Amino acid sequence: MKKTTPAHFLMLVLVISIACGIPAPHSDPFYSAWVEWGAWRFPLIKPYEVYFVAEGFDWWMIDLDYGLLYEPSSEMLFYMDIVDVRKVAVQSGVIMIYTPYEQKMDDIGTQKVLYWFVIIPSETEDVNDDITMGFDKESDFLQFVQEHGIENVTWETPEEINRRFVTTGCLKWIPRCN
Repeated sequence: MKKTTPAHFLMLVLVISIACGIPAPHSDPFYSAWVEWGAWRFPLIKPYEVYFVAEGFDWWMIDLDYGLLYEPSSEMLFYMDIVDVRKVAVQSGVIMIYTPYEQKMDDIGTQKVLYWFVIIPSETEDVNDDITMGFDKESDFLQFVQEHGIENVTWETPEEINRRFVTTGCLKWIPRCN
């Protein structure tokens, strides 16, 4: 007869725990580290997320076209997504993004190329009520976020955030995560 070692016992407890479906620290699947399509991604504030596009681009990206029902500001008219995301910050319910990417604009030349973005998801979970702004000057971006109570933006790279999310399953803005 074989002896049961502590390692075997711990493995049995782990298997039973998984099988019984012990709830994750966050019950909304949006905030899960694993999604159906298996890409690298991490959640911001629902419904916004950052995901990695590897096929020919190798950059992080955020979709802005949720429902396409909201009326974006004139500066955001041609931005259905933010590509080549280099810096991300989420503070006080405000999502802040920086990208060096120069999106091609209309032929008329009336559209600005934007580098700093602010998304303030509404508490109603209706993207029509979200505030989505883009800025071509860092000074305008900083003034806007200061008006929303953010004195110092704490930037991180998507790689740093994704590594922490995959390791811990939590980010400070995810409900029930510390």
